[in-house]
Amino acid sequence: MDKPTFVYQIHIATTPERMWEALTSGDFLEKYWYGRRFRTDWIVGSPVQTISPEGAVDWDGKVLRFEPPRFLSYSFQILGFQKRSSRLEFEIEPQGKAVRLTLRHFDIEEPCVKGISEAWPAFCSTLKSLLETGKAMELGG
Repeated sequence: MDKPTFVYQIHIATTPERMWEALTSGDFLEKYWYGRRFRTDWIVGSPVQTISPEGAVDWDGKVLRFEPPRFLSYSFQILGFQKRSSRLEFEIEPQGKAVRLTLRHFDIEEPCVKGISEAWPAFCSTLKSLLETGKAMELGG
């Protein structure tokens, strides 16, 4: 197994099912990811894209693993920025009345490492805020 370029873990007071919904629902994503939505059917091998509030495709990839409510993986390429796809994994583990979310990002191109290492903690913090308080933090976008 290859080594991830970036790993981030966070504990969030929620259920695995609610966390899964937050990671896979376009309506949920829109609340904490700067108005973006998913376009996918979540079938392994199918395309997955994020759509900006203006209707443009920001990035696209392919669904690699879909195991509700524990494991999600898809390829990821920012259009017009990355030359090749990288791979994301989200692992959800119950921890009492919380979950531990582990995000792993593989094969990140060197110019993207700094941005990704700043963006994913912000993404996870905003998600945590939304799931625990009902309100996403506003970090800019």
